Parts: sequence; structure tokens; C-alpha cells
Amino acid sequence: MPRAGKFTKGELQGVYRAIRERRDVRSGFLPEPLSEQVLGRLLEAAHHAPSVGLMQPWRFILVRALQTRKAIHEIFLRSNQAAFDSYEGERAKRYASLKLEGILEAPQHLVLDSKIG
Repeated sequence: MPRAGKFTKGELQGVYRAIRERRDVRSGFLPEPLSEQVLGRLLEAAHHAPSVGLMQPWRFILVRALQTRKAIHEIFLRSNQAAFDSYEGERAKRYASLKLEGILEAPQHLVLDSKIG
């Protein structure tokens, strides 16, 4: 497989800007699901992510149904409690203060399922 050419200075600046400005989003979700066009662009980009031997051992699952999100949320709550129970003192307080999910607030989720293992 031939290697891609070097990035231009502008392209490199764009990559570094995206890395610098990346933020976790766990609140303030859009009230409506992403359009099919935007979702398609995200999936296209994700499918071009590098992997060993270009095997791309993953699949993407789109979750929109509230019933499914509620079931996932229940699993999260149990796992989150187990994680919290592993901490003590200040670390437990800090962990408890973190916003770790938006499963019910966001109208859709894109789940990555790895085929490895």
C-alpha cells in the first residue's frame, strides 16, 4: 500500500488544532439526533481510522431507542457504583463529582463494538 504524501502546513495546523480544542461532552446535548448526512460523514471518517493490517476489527451500533438507552444506563449505574466502591477518601469524593455519562440526555449514541478477543 503506498504511503500518503506529507501533510501541508495548513493540514498539520488543522490536525493540531483539533487535538488542542477537543473536549469531552457530557452535557448540553443537541435535542435532536444528528442528520443522516452528518452521521454518514462521522461513520465514513471512523471507518478510515488506522488499524493493524487495515483489518478494522470494529463495527458501529447506532442507539436511538429510549428503551435501549435506559437498559444501557442501568448497566452503567452498576458499573459506576462498582468503580466508586473501589475508591476511598478524597479520590472517592472526586470520582463521585465527575459527570461520566449522558446516556439518557443525548438523543442518540454511536457505540463502537470491537471484534477483538
